Amino acid sequence: MSEPIYESIHIKNFGPLKDLKWDNLGGINLIVGENGSGKTFLLKALYATIKAIEEMRGEEIKPFIPLLLEKLYWTFEAKAKELVTQKQSEPLFFEASIQGSKVSYEIDSKDGGLTEKKKARTKRPENNSIFLPTKEVISLMDIIRNARFEKVFGFDATYSDLREALAIPPKVGKNHAERSKARKKVEDIIGGRVYFDEKKEKWFFKPNAKLENTHSIRLTSEGTKKLGVLDTLLGNRYLLKGSVIFIDEPESALHPKAVDQFMEVLFHLAQDGMQIFIASHSYFVIEKLHLIALGKNESGNKMSIPVLLHEKVQGKSQWRSEDLKEGMPKNSIIEESIALFNEEMRP
Repeated sequence: MSEPIYESIHIKNFGPLKDLKWDNLGGINLIVGENGSGKTFLLKALYATIKAIEEMRGEEIKPFIPLLLEKLYWTFEAKAKELVTQKQSEPLFFEASIQGSKVSYEIDSKDGGLTEKKKARTKRPENNSIFLPTKEVISLMDIIRNARFEKVFGFDATYSDLREALAIPPKVGKNHAERSKARKKVEDIIGGRVYFDEKKEKWFFKPNAKLENTHSIRLTSEGTKKLGVLDTLLGNRYLLKGSVIFIDEPESALHPKAVDQFMEVLFHLAQDGMQIFIASHSYFVIEKLHLIALGKNESGNKMSIPVLLHEKVQGKSQWRSEDLKEGMPKNSIIEESIALFNEEMRP
């Protein structure tokens, strides 16, 4: 497994994220917290920053600040000033170590001015990162395209970027071993493959069983469409070694068994050198990643899976970090599961 792209982050006064530090990031990183704690906000903050860096690439390097301002605006669908934590006189602060280089910026709480504190640089500018939202996207492709074309709010940049990535035709030839394993597992979970017919300009689902007929993607489950997105991005080689994948609630629309298998897919992608950030409410996600961290995976080796947990101590919101390799951390999801079990067993 390669060195992680995001190595550490420090965020202050960024929407609901008042003060957050997360060091020693790994190939798979988990964020756990109750509704409104800022899990999705954190994913989007990391996504907007890495995408702005990626968009600097080309024959002529584009300036980071204008790219970042635009990415923040369309990712959060809000002006820069609105991203600063309310009633704060101090600026929004974002700093990350990305591939050995510091990327740091501030947004003024009064005028919303964005200042770059340290120049953004990346060693591998050709990598593509992606955000996989809670909702499936395939059946919404035309709606997303029209919303972005008309520059109206409704589907933020995570959706429009994903739509553009899905529009790339599949590549022929042998894929990398770990990516091939990941694709095989995805196709086993959904029982087939999702693909786009360029002549008909429609998405279809082709079952693995030979006796079943290919049919419109609209006739499949939301979980199938959701996992079909990842299969497509691996098939068209949009996601490669060094890509960062942000996944919001991977358990959404999936059976617990499928969630279990999905975590194994992500394990293979991390082994291939991709970095993954997951925000989840699911006991099954946490437990499966815990088992993977303990070495109950195909390699048989323990692996570091950092987990960032939100909690309230004496009424104050705070974040703490642990590692699933070291054990199952205390968290509200596990506690609620235990409470329900105890309630059931109570005479």
